[in-house]
Amino acid sequence: MYVKIVNTSEEPKTLRLNFTGLRKKQNILPQERVRFCSGNLYEDNDALEPERFVPVREAFRVEMDSPSVEVTLPPYCFDVCIFELQ
Repeated sequence: MYVKIVNTSEEPKTLRLNFTGLRKKQNILPQERVRFCSGNLYEDNDALEPERFVPVREAFRVEMDSPSVEVTLPPYCFDVCIFELQ
């Protein structure tokens, strides 16, 4: 399952993802996250610095003691959180 989250604010944002609509016996396992952040909403890559901002793939490990999880996004950030359903 892929969950896309965007923070267009200049402040970090914490939010809770709720997965209460899944089957009762289905486990949700966080796997990885693809994060794309910039220091400013109006900055972008250009011909001189084509890789100033690049997506970063990383392990996504959070505690899933309930059908919800808390996630904090840095300013000006786009995340794709990848979960495995079992």
